[in-house]
Amino acid sequence: MRKRVAMAASLIHKPELFLMDEPFEGVDAVGARLMKDILLDQVKQGATIFLTSHVLEVVERLCDHAAIINAGKIVAEGSMAELRSGSETLEEVFVRTVGADRSYAPLDWLG
Repeated sequence: MRKRVAMAASLIHKPELFLMDEPFEGVDAVGARLMKDILLDQVKQGATIFLTSHVLEVVERLCDHAAIINAGKIVAEGSMAELRSGSETLEEVFVRTVGADRSYAPLDWLG
């Protein structure tokens, strides 16, 4: 509910720029859908939305440009089309870019 109230409070001022950190974290599916629809409507009206998120599916759906940050540095940026090659998802691009696709030791000890 706090995220919904914060968004409502920000909309009162009709900002041209929204700065949002993990805006959908802890928000139920109905609330998240409502917030996404509101944000998309704000973009149609000329607003810019700058958001951070670890939920890359949301970034992929809402954003037309993205940057991948690793160890505090931008390691890739561009439009979704520029970042993705072929049918690759943004998550796959992220994993490939930050090197997390390396093989890991087997987890036999979980056993």
